[in-house]
Amino acid sequence: MISIQSEDENKFVLNFAKRSAPNAKRIWIGAKRIGSGLKTFEWHNKNAFNFSKWANGQPDNYRGKEPFAEMKLNTDSGLWNDNSDQKLSFICEYTLNFE
Repeated sequence: MISIQSEDENKFVLNFAKRSAPNAKRIWIGAKRIGSGLKTFEWHNKNAFNFSKWANGQPDNYRGKEPFAEMKLNTDSGLWNDNSDQKLSFICEYTLNFE
């Protein structure tokens, strides 16, 4: 899964997802809620959660059942929402090591 660390990365992921899955309306990004904090999230790979792009009023943990983060693809800004649906498309991230 991806972890997004900057506005530039967010734009890259948004554009990549729109090209790769033109009919998708949203994708899962590799963040999940931890603990009981409304806005306490972590990346699946344990990278620091120092950047976010939440849509207005998000995350809201609707009915206490939205532990995952998604990116909305139907906007030009790649805003995020919390969601309960794990059956979304996703993008894998990996590091190439040329040693």
